[in-house]
Amino acid sequence: MKTIVKYMLAMTIFLGTSCIKENFGNEEPCNCEEQEVTLRLAMPYVSPKNPTTRAIGEEEENAVENLYALAFRVHDNGEETFQYMAQARMTDNSDPESASQSFSVRLRVQNYSQRIVLVSNAQSQIKALVASRADGWVNQEKEAMLKNLVVAGDWNATSPQNYAKIPMWSESEPIVVSGRTLEISDGPIPMLRMTAKIEVQLGENARRNFKLKSVHVYNANSAGRIVPVSANIDETLKALHPSLPESFSVRPPMRFADFTAPGEPDVAMLGAIYVFETAARNKTDLNGDASQEMCIVVGGTYGAEEIPTFYRIDFLSRDGSQRIDILRNFRYACNIAEVNGAGHPTVEEAFAGKSYNMIAEVKQWDVSEITHIVFDNHHTLGADKNAFAFDRAARTTASADNKLSILTDAPAGWKAEAYADASRTRPSDWLSLNQKFGAAETVAKISLIAAENTGAERSAYISVTAGNLKFGITVKQGRK
Repeated sequence: MKTIVKYMLAMTIFLGTSCIKENFGNEEPCNCEEQEVTLRLAMPYVSPKNPTTRAIGEEEENAVENLYALAFRVHDNGEETFQYMAQARMTDNSDPESASQSFSVRLRVQNYSQRIVLVSNAQSQIKALVASRADGWVNQEKEAMLKNLVVAGDWNATSPQNYAKIPMWSESEPIVVSGRTLEISDGPIPMLRMTAKIEVQLGENARRNFKLKSVHVYNANSAGRIVPVSANIDETLKALHPSLPESFSVRPPMRFADFTAPGEPDVAMLGAIYVFETAARNKTDLNGDASQEMCIVVGGTYGAEEIPTFYRIDFLSRDGSQRIDILRNFRYACNIAEVNGAGHPTVEEAFAGKSYNMIAEVKQWDVSEITHIVFDNHHTLGADKNAFAFDRAARTTASADNKLSILTDAPAGWKAEAYADASRTRPSDWLSLNQKFGAAETVAKISLIAAENTGAERSAYISVTAGNLKFGITVKQGRK
């Protein structure tokens, strides 16, 4: 049974055996047989936690505090209705700090097809929704129920010790669960985050005469849906359009001024700004009422001036012809290439006016494809991983865990090579790549090739370049 989604951000769910059901007290007792199924979450590689880091990073973005399976009956006419839910629990042998976590959940054995919807980090919203109806939404239509799973308010990303876990969603293809069912999918089921991420950084030229001091976000939505509208997500689990709650407002401006790690004082605001999906109101009319559109206003000191000055930056397409939507699981990187003079004297005037004396571009990525990105004054280079850790088995083009996605907008494309170490003084004698060059504007998925390791643990380094841009990936292969 194929899944509707592909690998995202290295976060995947494999389904096998073992689990437990959550009872909210408003369901009819189930006299049916239940089958235990194991849920294994393979988390992405992360660097050791830095206690001085203020904002959150990959480890926190991918954290799973709670995980629920919501089962929907798939009728012959295509309608899907809610039947029951089960809370997955972490198994005793699972380490929450490791790259591989194991959960368990109990599914009901039925003679009809079920679609299993997975929702993480939304326990309070799920409990409140089920309790909102006397029937617990049993036999109610899928969209009518799930559209009510909404998160509202500011998103807390204060620090790795103080942050809100990001709700995530995915679902299986319809499957008949029997007493012998060990998997509900023939492959991994990735999860899709409900938030978008905004980052701001100065390019090399802008750093010479401008110091970044604040970022204000205007017209962000006050609430977001946890589960997207089916028509707004493609078969690869990429958001095509924003899925908005039935009721929401535009929140007051948000101010961000803490530039500690992973940001850089005076240079970059990173890992701090998370927003709900937002639709551009006047996409093609750039002369329309800009006061309705989501934008950011950056503040900083120009040249020798000590008093901050402010500039508005809008979310526009790469060619600048239209405004763009803010979509879940996307990263919006605002690269300020040049600052050629002072801006507006106040934040309010900058928001109400037009930007001048600043050259900036907002680049967007679906982080299910590209997660690690570097950029200069003009172009970007990104990959979906910054490290691999293999066991001793050989890796070929037919392997599943040795794929690296690369994307650049540099006109000449990218090139990659495997070296013995990060000094890049000699080629690797055990690791090779099945593709070493790629065109611009196209996501390339290459394979890392290695023979079985019969000796000690070994390491290598992949260098990816695009023009002046460079990105490195470490690779290790163990003995076991």
